[in-house]
Amino acid sequence: MLVLNKSVHHEEGWQPITKYKERVGENVSNLLEAIAEINLYLPDDWRMTRSRNNFRILVTPRTGKSYLIVGSSYRANKDSILHIIDSIFEPHYFDQYDLNAVFNVKLKVIDEKIRRKYDDMLKPNLYYFEQCPDDSESPLFARQYEKEMLDHDGMSCNIHFHRIHPLHRWGIELDHHKWIRWEIGGKVDIVDYPENGYHGKDYWKIPKLEGSGRGSAQSYADSQKKIFKEYNIDNFEFPEQPSSPYEQEYKFIINKPLREARKIRQPIKDFLQKEGYALKESGSGEQTDIYFDDEQYHLFKRGVSFRFRKRKESARITLKMRPAHLIDNDQPGEYQRIEEEVSISKSHAEALLEGKKINSFPFRMIPYVIPECGKLKPVVTVSTKREQWEIVNSAHQKAELCFDTVTFEHNGKISEPEFEIEIESKGLPREEIATIAAVLQTDLGLMPSAESKYERAVQFLQRS
Repeated sequence: MLVLNKSVHHEEGWQPITKYKERVGENVSNLLEAIAEINLYLPDDWRMTRSRNNFRILVTPRTGKSYLIVGSSYRANKDSILHIIDSIFEPHYFDQYDLNAVFNVKLKVIDEKIRRKYDDMLKPNLYYFEQCPDDSESPLFARQYEKEMLDHDGMSCNIHFHRIHPLHRWGIELDHHKWIRWEIGGKVDIVDYPENGYHGKDYWKIPKLEGSGRGSAQSYADSQKKIFKEYNIDNFEFPEQPSSPYEQEYKFIINKPLREARKIRQPIKDFLQKEGYALKESGSGEQTDIYFDDEQYHLFKRGVSFRFRKRKESARITLKMRPAHLIDNDQPGEYQRIEEEVSISKSHAEALLEGKKINSFPFRMIPYVIPECGKLKPVVTVSTKREQWEIVNSAHQKAELCFDTVTFEHNGKISEPEFEIEIESKGLPREEIATIAAVLQTDLGLMPSAESKYERAVQFLQRS
């Protein structure tokens, strides 16, 4: 939350208000209205830092002078942040206290050269437009990236380009952005794209290899080629690129008691090694997934699943969608889904479990995919014990083989464990994957399945 500093420094009242009157000269209600609207969009846990725990918010009013809201941020209860407004600056104002605190530099006169040398002292953390841009639902934007140009002395020019993203109570909108042409003197304009000749700031911090005393690029390439050949790592082929955006894998269900079903693992490994594939155990463990849907099970009916997976320090959410042309026409064993998966913070995980909206691409896709979908809630828990292997061919192209023991839980009822096998390409040509799957089906008698874990979980719900 953005709040006024309550300390009284002047007879006229609070310092931010007196400075606003002095430096902007507009009705104080304009400032208070700007603060109130910013708070409608500023996330509770939004952090703003520059040289220390301080911030700058550039306000661009409908009419009149632009100005900076400046202050310091502090952690309050839980993850919430309190942003205390200490003063109001003009956009070009250079804070000498910042300069001293960060660089231990004390100056009486601030000229353009100093502004350019220490331009980070001037850049806003947030931009607030009193007249919200037509193509945005938020008037508040966060600076996420910048481009600059250096002059012949290696100093930044007085014009930068900032990429800014809309900010909402639920978080930053990473899918949309605008470019700002920002002058060190404080003037800003929205532009379509940065001018030619500007580069990401960190680009300039990489020195040239030539003249560094570390040899030529060709000498490194030749040396590496030699040592790779010595260790027989010279036959790598580029992983096959997917021909479609769909995740494609093969699933098999072993309809036998668990102890009997698990015996199939060794014949599968023997077959793969006989065919010339290398097998590397890549991990094992347990994972618990909570699947969400609405009261009417709209996700399930449309071949969609939304999964929450808790991790040690974070969580992941995954949205999987069956392509429309395959909803009633999946080939046995061949499992195709569009998949979007991201990590989410602890606070977002808590909000999701409480039935609140979160700023995450997979979550925000749901209304577009299923407009009629209602409020999501947890409906079933799927527990999986996984043994994972990497399949590698002679060209070092890879696939993933998983042996899964799966159980479903709802309202305290737990299903009998099922044994499932999954094979998914991680760069291995799909024709090879299909051949492996076909042999497993015909020679080892595996039963293919095109159903997801969520679809089988719903079947369990219907039986329980």
